[in-house]
Amino acid sequence: MKTQSSIYYRARLIAAEEGLTVTFEKWKSFHESECFAWCCLENMHQSAMIISKNSKSPVKDIKSSLKVKRIDKKNSRFAQETRELALANLRYRKRCQAKHLKREMEFAEAFLSKEDDQLGDTELGWNDSKLVNGTFDLVHSHYVFD
Repeated sequence: MKTQSSIYYRARLIAAEEGLTVTFEKWKSFHESECFAWCCLENMHQSAMIISKNSKSPVKDIKSSLKVKRIDKKNSRFAQETRELALANLRYRKRCQAKHLKREMEFAEAFLSKEDDQLGDTELGWNDSKLVNGTFDLVHSHYVFD
């Protein structure tokens, strides 16, 4: 086991009574390789050290007892080395989420705008399915099919 532990931060956006709150989780490594750090939440790190003591397979034993994340040291989507990077990553994730939600809203609005008689039988061979007429261009504006 490595004695020096690295700390990684994960930012989360939470709706609280006072308003939107950005919280930071601290993930502390208990084992590291050249490319990855196996981490648990900072408040569980001492438990991880106790579990790994006298263990033949410490990572496996800790994973069976605690929530563990394998964090890529160079290009992690989960946690970052600093709070500033974690906040920038949160902004990136929320921009991506907003794009996905916008697409889903367009799909939902297209479906809700159609009456039952505007749903046609599909020829795709799916069991008991109906094609929402007039949505071909909408779908193809978001997805590319081979």
